Amino acid sequence: MSVMIIHPQGAVREIREDEVAAHLALGWDVLARSEPAPAEPSMSWRRDDIAEYARAHGIEVEERATKRDILEALGIHAPIVGGEE
Repeated sequence: MSVMIIHPQGAVREIREDEVAAHLALGWDVLARSEPAPAEPSMSWRRDDIAEYARAHGIEVEERATKRDILEALGIHAPIVGGEE
């Protein structure tokens, strides 16, 4: 997990979680903490990230494949939400 911090003079940095305490002691404040990405792709992932994951796992991805198509090729059930097909 990474943490975005800001210095009182306006400098912003991204640091590791284990560095936070030392920076807080020097007057920095925490802006945001990033959540680790889920280990398995889902509809919340960007289409290109799902395609990259699929290729890394030996699955060919057609240029026009949708997120749902790619997830199904990976054997992951993607629930239908709202106006999705």
